[in-house]
Amino acid sequence: PVKPELPYFKHHTLEQFNKYLLSFERHCAKVFPDDREQWRTLLISKLSKDIKATLPPEAEYDWSYEKVLCNIQDYLKLTDDQVESSPMSEFWRLPKLATETPKRFSVNLLRAFKEAHPQKEFDYEYDNILIERFVDAQSEDTRNHIKENTLISKSTGQRIAYEAYVKLAEQFENNKRKRQQNYEKMQPTQQPKYYPNQFKIFRTIRI
Repeated sequence: PVKPELPYFKHHTLEQFNKYLLSFERHCAKVFPDDREQWRTLLISKLSKDIKATLPPEAEYDWSYEKVLCNIQDYLKLTDDQVESSPMSEFWRLPKLATETPKRFSVNLLRAFKEAHPQKEFDYEYDNILIERFVDAQSEDTRNHIKENTLISKSTGQRIAYEAYVKLAEQFENNKRKRQQNYEKMQPTQQPKYYPNQFKIFRTIRI
């Protein structure tokens, strides 16, 4: 039997949108598991004209799926007087603090993910949404390191677990921290410059 097409989002509240996201992301995870650009394009195509009008033209080709998602949620939050923070929006908005290690952030993110997706509490290990959300929150050099070290495995179709991504990020950040500390130790202490004759010159001028 032919599966019914994904419905359009015709509501106007954040709560309804987050409910819609559950079925939308489930659909995309099956149809476009490794192509987030398709997620973005499909989501925009399923929006009402009112909501679509709040997005700039470049959103359709230049923005990430997550950025489109957050902008829609921001708009709906502004238009919904009775909105409360939902587990789904908490997951998408959870920030990685500058002082937070990748491992610590991964624990907080996983907790938020399980609250937003209770049906995946024991089935999160290879979840693309969770993994991509974790990777996107890292610094650029950490993201590049993860990408370089997972490229071959991905190209051969090998699945990589969430914990493996966390370990890659943690190791890279630790090494970066050690390099920075070693660099700082090697820097000579700046001594004030002293010229032997500077005080003589000063005295001569005074005289």
